[in-house]
Formats: sequence, C-alpha cells, structure tokens
Amino acid sequence: MADVGMNLAPVLYYGAQFPFLDRMKMASGWSASGATVPLDDSGNPLAIPTGASLISTIIPLDPVSAAPTDVYELTYSGGAATFQIVGANILSTAPGKVVFQYTSTTTTMASLIVRSMSATDPIHDLHVVRQDEVAAFNQGELFNSEFLDQVSHWQTLRFMDWVGNAPHGVVLPYNYQSSGQWGGYFRDAALSIARFDTAIPLYPFPFSLLFGRKLHFIAELKPSPQ
Repeated sequence: MADVGMNLAPVLYYGAQFPFLDRMKMASGWSASGATVPLDDSGNPLAIPTGASLISTIIPLDPVSAAPTDVYELTYSGGAATFQIVGANILSTAPGKVVFQYTSTTTTMASLIVRSMSATDPIHDLHVVRQDEVAAFNQGELFNSEFLDQVSHWQTLRFMDWVGNAPHGVVLPYNYQSSGQWGGYFRDAALSIARFDTAIPLYPFPFSLLFGRKLHFIAELKPSPQ
C-alpha cells in the first residue's frame, strides 16, 4: 500500500509549513489603505494607488530561533524602488536586490512594504529567499529541502483547497486559488494531470437537498515527462 500524506495544509502566509524556497509564493495579496492596488496578470503591483503612501504584502519567514540563518535576499526586476521589511534590518541595497536580516521574535509574518517605485517600470518578478538557500534556488530548486525530507516518502498526497456550500451563501466558484493557478503550481512542481474531476458532490440524494457542499476538484497527478 502506498504511503499517503493526508490533509496537507494550504499554501498560506500564516501557515505552519513553508514548502517553497521563494517566500513570495506564500505571500498575501498586495494591499493599500483605502485603495485597491492595480496588478498585472501575474499579480505584480503596477503602482502605488493615488492617495496611498505605500503598498504592502505579508511574507512568511522562519522563526529567528530555528532558522540556520536569519538573512534573506529580496530580488526584483523593474526600476528603482524603496522597500521596508517590518521586524528586519536592511543590510545592503543594490539595483534589483535588498539583503535583510529578520530580527522579530514575536511573529513569523513580516510585512513587506513598498514606499516608492518607478511609474514607467514598476517592480515585478519579486523573490524572497533565505540566503543559505539562494544557490539552490538559482539552480532551479523549487521546494524547501526540509519540507522535501518530510514528504519524500509519500507516493500519494491528499489535501483540500476549498469547498462550496450554496445554501449558506458560499457558492462555486469560491476559492483561494483558481484552476489556472493550480495548473501553474502543478507545472512548477514538474507534475501533469492524469485525471481531473470538478464539483464532486459529497452527499447523495436526498441529503444533497439539505447540504450543498461540494469538492472543487480531485486531481490525480503524475510526473511530467523529462
């Protein structure tokens, strides 16, 4: 019988597991006080909204007491920008790169703040990687090695992204990630879809009349051809 990993946590900035080397893959959305941040198709901010002095997102960082190093490298493309990381000391800055040391002992969620950026060449392609993992990331490694150590023996992974419950006002599609985003994650992990079923009822008739809960999808994945 294959080893099964059950109920994996979703990818969240406030989660307890950090599967990716690039912490931006687990960041919250961009926000600004009293305004909506305009985004490109990849989710990069296009500007600081009129009337706002900054935009921010939240990134997960390792506990200061647990990590091999508390130094991280923020890299980005685009024009000049001014960054602040709450709970961190900026060690150096250069075009396209900020090195900082995380010092907060009270939280693993750090606010990444952008106070200014180019109007003609806004920041994009942002990455935040722990400094001791930068070499692996630059060589194309996607996952945190400590996470892989925990899951490498599993042949089947079971997790749930989201559900819909129409009688309670939560109707499909209601989700954290779109099917297109999930497809992108699968491709990043060198996986292809062998089977994909959507909107699968959990309750048989007549109970389905009382409970509208449905699974969004069940996907069977296989390694992509090399």
